[in-house]
Amino acid sequence: GSLNPGGVGVLPAYRRRGIGSRLLAECLSLLRERGMRHATVWTFSYLESEAPAVVLYRRAGATVGRRKMGWEKAL
Repeated sequence: GSLNPGGVGVLPAYRRRGIGSRLLAECLSLLRERGMRHATVWTFSYLESEAPAVVLYRRAGATVGRRKMGWEKAL
């Protein structure tokens, strides 16, 4: 099975309070309880950046497993 919460984040005014860490820990705990053995998170944050989401996932022990590429064109 899989879980795709999508669009989860912490507003800038509420960051650095452990909210994101607690949300992530709870999601991972729920996945474990349901027998899941792997979690994948997609982010729009640049992987090599120090964006809050990237820092959060790294602190939780996540590593980059694959990268998605998107294409865009200015109109």
